[in-house]
Amino acid sequence: MKEQLDLFCSFEENVDTHPIPKDTETYTYVDFISDQHIFWCMEKVFEVYESTKKSINLSNYYKNRIDPFKINFDIYFNGLTEKEIILGDIERANAQRISMTIGYFHENLLGGIKGLKKFKVGDGYDIKSNNDDIFADIKNKHNTVTGGKLKTLYRDLEKYIEGKPNAKAFWVQINAKSSFCMPWTATYENESFNNPNVYKASADRFYALVTQKDTAFAELCAALPQATEDFMKKYKLSDKADNISIYDDLVTKAAENEVSILTQMINENYRGFIGFPLRNSEDSKI
Repeated sequence: MKEQLDLFCSFEENVDTHPIPKDTETYTYVDFISDQHIFWCMEKVFEVYESTKKSINLSNYYKNRIDPFKINFDIYFNGLTEKEIILGDIERANAQRISMTIGYFHENLLGGIKGLKKFKVGDGYDIKSNNDDIFADIKNKHNTVTGGKLKTLYRDLEKYIEGKPNAKAFWVQINAKSSFCMPWTATYENESFNNPNVYKASADRFYALVTQKDTAFAELCAALPQATEDFMKKYKLSDKADNISIYDDLVTKAAENEVSILTQMINENYRGFIGFPLRNSEDSKI
């Protein structure tokens, strides 16, 4: 059961703890990241994709918490069934895991470029150059950081380069809205931020900086499909669980408790709360 829970509710950051021997590296796809490192990064993503295909049980589904109010409105306003809602929730949770894993994929990939190293959560920065000239936090999407988190990110970048006059810190956006590399100046909550050594950059510009090759990111994107096809020659896709048993278990529990499926979901979510469990006649109050 713990394995099922971990598959649905959590993910682990992937950090290379077993460096690839330099004398075994080849460079078929791009000349700045080895084939072996690309495959290692892909393997971490593949493992998560495969894990999302495994079945989970009803108790683990509830561990992730549900929103009974949204479920109520989805049933009445969108015409969805409880089965559709449950399976949709599982798909969304899996999609979120995959999205976050792809974020780690980009960090790991950059860590394979000569002169750079990937660091784990807790060390602060995601990427640092070996000579301490470049520090970077990598974000998969341009809108990953918003509001007050932008201020926190800016302060973090400043801390990375504090006492290092030759260093620059970067907020790197893999899926940025445009191509750019510029000093990051902004005003948040009436406070100005204008450190000349704090930058924001799109993926193409950051790759160009760290590889000294203007088209590095474009070359990587062009090589990705073939590299993935070659990677999959060593792996076989597993079948995806339909997770229908979760709904069947819910129907059974609702019948045992003589309540509707919706009421059963509400009661499970608010187990131990004042006034619960509900009975069918009280559904309309939620």
